[in-house]
Amino acid sequence: MPESPSIGRPIEGAQVYLLDEHLQEAAAGAEGEIYIGGAGVARGYLNQPELTASRFVTRPNDGTRLYRSGDLGCWNADGSLQFRGRTDQQVKIRGYRIECGEVEAALNSLPGVQGSAVVVLESGKEHRGLCAYLVPENGGLPGREELRQSLRMLLPEYMIPEQFVRLEQMPLNENGKIDRRSLPLPNERTVIPNTVEPPSPIESGLRTVLAALLHVEHIDREDDFFLLGGHSFIAAQLIARIRDRFGVELSLRAVFENPTLAGMAEQIEQRMTVTAR
Repeated sequence: MPESPSIGRPIEGAQVYLLDEHLQEAAAGAEGEIYIGGAGVARGYLNQPELTASRFVTRPNDGTRLYRSGDLGCWNADGSLQFRGRTDQQVKIRGYRIECGEVEAALNSLPGVQGSAVVVLESGKEHRGLCAYLVPENGGLPGREELRQSLRMLLPEYMIPEQFVRLEQMPLNENGKIDRRSLPLPNERTVIPNTVEPPSPIESGLRTVLAALLHVEHIDREDDFFLLGGHSFIAAQLIARIRDRFGVELSLRAVFENPTLAGMAEQIEQRMTVTAR
C-alpha cells in the first residue's frame, strides 16, 4: 500500500493517545483515532456547544479531558506517529472497514491519474459499493479492468472500487477542498468502460439479468457476482432467470465456481451447445 506520512512526536507538554471507539488504548501497532491532551487543550469552541461536545471528550477511566482530532494513526517503532487517514473518510462495506483516503492515494499513484475521490454509493436496499472519481492526466485514463488490475498490486480485493467515473475536474467547495456531496452519479457518458468490450450476445444478455438483480448499472466481464452484492438467495433467482432467458439450467455450484460475468456466460454457452446437439 502507499506509505502514509509520519507526523512526528508530540510537542512538549502535550499527550497524544491512540484510542478505539470505546476510548480505550489501541493495541500496540494497531490503528486508532488520535486524541490530544495536556495543557494546550482548550475548553471548547466559542458559542458552539454541539461542536464542543463532539470534539472534546472525557475519558471515563481517569477523567482526562481530550481533544478528538478525527485523524487516524499508529505508532511507529521509533516512537513517531504515522498518519493513516481521517475517520470521516472511513467506511464499512461487507464487514470491512475501509479508509477512502488510502484508496485515493493508490489511485493517484497510477499513470494517467491526476486526481481522485472515492465515495460510497448505495444501490438497492442492501448493496453498498465504492465508486472512484478520476481526473485524467494529459487527457487519458486506463480502462476499468486495467485500473482494477493495477490497484490489486497495491490494495486488497475488498478495497477495489466497483465503479470508475471520469471527470474533467473535481467539484470544489469554498475552501478549495473536494465537495464530495456534489460528485455526480455515474452515467453511461462518464463511467470508464472496460478496455475489452463483451464479445458475445450471451454476455450482453447476462449483464442485463445481473444488473436488474443486483441493482448495479454497470457490470464488466471480470466483475464478481458476490463482490457486487450477490448472495445465495439472489443466486437462486439468477439461476431461474437464466433458465427463462437462455433455456439452460445453471447449477448453484457453477455460479459459486464461476462468479464473474465472463465465467457464467461461458458456462451458459457450454450448456447451450450441449442442448443443441
